[in-house]
Amino acid sequence: MAIVKTKPFLLVGVSTNRKQILEELQILKCSQIEEIENLKKIEVEKTIEEIEKTRKKIETAIEIIKINISLKEQKKLNKSELREVDELKEIEKIKDNLKKEAEDIIAKNEKIKELKKEIEKIKNKEMLLESYKSIDVPLKSLETKNTKIIFGEILGSFKEKELEEKLKEILNLTYFKIVKTTKTKTNLFLVIHKEILEKTKKILLELSFVENKIETKNAPEKEIEILKEEAEKIKEQVENLEKEIEKKSEILDSMKICVDFLNSRQEKYETIKKLAITKNTFILKGFLNPKFEEKIKDIITNKFNSYVEVYEEIEDSPVFFSNNIFVSPVETITKTYSMPSSKDVDPNPIMSFFYYMFFGMMFSDAGYGLILSISTAFFLIFKKSTKEKKNFFRMFFFCGLATTFWGFMYGSFFGDLITTISKTYFNRNISLNPIFINTTKDPLVLLIFSISLGIFQIVVGILIKTYSLIKQKNIKEAVFCNLNWAITLVGIGFLLSNSILKIKILNLVGIVFAVIGAIITLFFSGYSEKGIIKILKGIINLYGITSYISDILSYSRLMALGIATGVIANVVNILAIMGGKNFFGTILFILILIVGHSLNFSINILGAYVHTNRLQYVEFFSKFYTGGGKSFSPFAMHTKYFEFSKNKED
Repeated sequence: MAIVKTKPFLLVGVSTNRKQILEELQILKCSQIEEIENLKKIEVEKTIEEIEKTRKKIETAIEIIKINISLKEQKKLNKSELREVDELKEIEKIKDNLKKEAEDIIAKNEKIKELKKEIEKIKNKEMLLESYKSIDVPLKSLETKNTKIIFGEILGSFKEKELEEKLKEILNLTYFKIVKTTKTKTNLFLVIHKEILEKTKKILLELSFVENKIETKNAPEKEIEILKEEAEKIKEQVENLEKEIEKKSEILDSMKICVDFLNSRQEKYETIKKLAITKNTFILKGFLNPKFEEKIKDIITNKFNSYVEVYEEIEDSPVFFSNNIFVSPVETITKTYSMPSSKDVDPNPIMSFFYYMFFGMMFSDAGYGLILSISTAFFLIFKKSTKEKKNFFRMFFFCGLATTFWGFMYGSFFGDLITTISKTYFNRNISLNPIFINTTKDPLVLLIFSISLGIFQIVVGILIKTYSLIKQKNIKEAVFCNLNWAITLVGIGFLLSNSILKIKILNLVGIVFAVIGAIITLFFSGYSEKGIIKILKGIINLYGITSYISDILSYSRLMALGIATGVIANVVNILAIMGGKNFFGTILFILILIVGHSLNFSINILGAYVHTNRLQYVEFFSKFYTGGGKSFSPFAMHTKYFEFSKNKED
């Protein structure tokens, strides 16, 4: 359980073996390749560009297929996330065919889009013609020697007599007919004498007239029928194309593997860019996982007849964590904060204990904890998934166990559901009594306990820092600027414990520790100064207790969120029994329980996760963790859909 520092290495191989060596390194995921500067490189930009184009085409085709098949069918097609490397070799043989299939799918999809646009245009034309269904002649810009026919609409809803009043100046040489009226507009058919055409247009403009320039070979009603038939034919074409795309779901799995293959190939060529070459050889340098040192030496020298040299680790070597099944799930929490520097110790073994405990205290319900542990255990046992996903489920599995534990400590199982059911349906008073603290009756005790745990975690952080400084042989800073605060905080912890346990000796021990810590801070924390400045610096450093008190008070959230989860659960139970003991009341009872507890579960699991992270990042890590280290990023197959190994069991 530690931080593993990688070792620098140099590899010189024969050019003909370059592909096999890189593939071996990629599968083993044991080396981070660094760029070699000022030496001749291989030009691979065009190859990378072609790979990227092909990959994007196939990815686009995958998304098109997924749109055209149901979610249920997608689930049927989703196979194990763990695959064998040999499948990539098989896909390499048919990748060109898959590219053609992808291009065909994209072309069909583009055709579907065009046809749908045509349908939209037809629908718009239908809507426009609906306004003129009462006209039994074809719509077109008809004109004779003396007249012109126009169609259009004016704003507002008008009756015939109202329009006659508006158009009275031109009625002797104009014929109009209202063909449709709505609340917002009136559609007109007009036959205008050319002598008054301009005058008529001016009057119509005052009425906000808009001419509909539409032409039909048939009367509107007949034209609508023709358009509907045309739309149906186009819809049929669309359906046929969609069915053809749907049939391509048979190759969806192969397409996904092909995308992963192209991703890994692109990554390989990105790595080739970093290599240096001579006429017959290539040179590769980087950092190696020390676990693979002997294996790589054996493979490279014996199998590929090449040279490899592994050196001792350097200060800024990339690092990674190596922990057991209990600790490794929280490594992501630390990585999100920062990778450790060369001066840091691995915080995960200690942090994992606090992480699970604090999460459990804040989520704090045995029922919720069981649901969380059982659901994550199901995924861990029955679903094959990647290492990252497994760690995610493991973390919440342990968080669920901790939640179940604290739920019984607080006497909360879906709040007071056991009591609610026993009283409502069986007229009995059965309850789950708290083993440790009743959170609603003894909130002050829970507050003191939470703060005491906070003091304990902060003291542990300070002791880790003290240990690191002693390893660096910085004894004075370790004792006078770190251990002093641990002693002071332990004293405060004893004083708080006495307020719950009422043991007088704890009070005395607490005062002694607090005074010793304060004396060390006052007289020795300014060890680098002399005379009165040394004491003044000690006084200033002693004021630093305020920041520690602020950090300690942050742990009151352990109490606040722990109480909130239980209280909200109790409120849900109260609301659930309001319908009574009858049939409909029971149905309502079940529905409210499901909805209410689901919401409470969702909100409080998020709160527990966020605030547990905050306590580690702000209150704990700040006491000892420097961070700023480089994360080991091995040359591997960073795939999108599957994870590949030599054996599925690996």
